Amino acid sequence: MIARRQVVGGLGALIGLALVRPFAALAQPTPADQGDVARIEQYLNRITTVKARFMQQSSNGGSAAGTFYLQRPGKLRIDYDKPAHLQIYASSGLLIYVDTELEESTYVPLSMSPAGLLVQENIRLTGGDVTATKVERGPQVLRLQLVQTKEPDAGRVTLAFIDQPLELKQWAVADSRGIVTTVTLLDAQFGVRIDSKVFVFQDPKFGRTPER
Repeated sequence: MIARRQVVGGLGALIGLALVRPFAALAQPTPADQGDVARIEQYLNRITTVKARFMQQSSNGGSAAGTFYLQRPGKLRIDYDKPAHLQIYASSGLLIYVDTELEESTYVPLSMSPAGLLVQENIRLTGGDVTATKVERGPQVLRLQLVQTKEPDAGRVTLAFIDQPLELKQWAVADSRGIVTTVTLLDAQFGVRIDSKVFVFQDPKFGRTPER
């Protein structure tokens, strides 16, 4: 079982950057580094929709599962399985946290979260909102570390891909306490049709999607 606090604390792995030690941009990137960053950027920009189950594991023993929906540009939804009572939406430039048990919603600008990167119409990994800091390669695996360009000390996220061909499989975040939260996509479907109703958020208190 996972407490709501653990779920919220682990949300960095899905949509936020936790506070960690600072990372500099790629120092003297090799042609291979530049090529892999470019390949990943092109791959992410080709993604139209994603529907997947996910498993979330934290190094402190916390765990959770749920369903992840993405439609680019601009739409995101995350449903956590019970016993968690949590949903997350991206809508009209806002990131919305919903406690379905208490019927409470919290709104923050999407621009304040790396979730903004996933839903952007034009994803840029160099010279944009985020900057690549490290490329790691393994047998059929490619990992890329990113920081926020204007606030590199604010944290980092590592994206992991199966290579040849590229497919996003996992991402991880380490927080200021040293806890690492890893999210793994399961049975991910890319480019599938997702009913537009999935992304419609009805505020429990107002019964409508908030306007910008």
